[in-house]
Amino acid sequence: MTDRELQKLNRRELLELFRAQARSCEAAKKRLEELEQENQTLKESLTRIGKTMKEQREREEAVDAALAEKTAVLAEKDAALQRLERELAEAGSEQADKGRLEEQVNLLFERFRQIKPVLQEKDRQLRASEERIAEQERTIRSLRERLRGRG
Repeated sequence: MTDRELQKLNRRELLELFRAQARSCEAAKKRLEELEQENQTLKESLTRIGKTMKEQREREEAVDAALAEKTAVLAEKDAALQRLERELAEAGSEQADKGRLEEQVNLLFERFRQIKPVLQEKDRQLRASEERIAEQERTIRSLRERLRGRG
């Protein structure tokens, strides 16, 4: 509205115009407060997700460490098995030694069979953890995009 149009308005019309502007201003303030509250909620959610991701990474590192430990044990067992196989080959015709070595080899094979499902379970847990992290990262990207869109 121009200055000239404002000058033509009487006192009652001016008061109505100011009231309408005040209502509009109050509505805008209320909407701003709602948006700020929503923004704060999104920030808190993002913080919680970040903490969850950190905890997940720590669990994954623990699983990786356990897997590395199991792999080392398996490598030791494999080395022992190879050593026993060499000893078995060297024993040749000595049946007593051969029987003892076969028994040790069988024990090592049995231990290997026992360890194998544990390693497979650790692999499954690791894959599941990686899938959860990927989902959390997608959620964080989505929240960041929403925050940027509102900012």
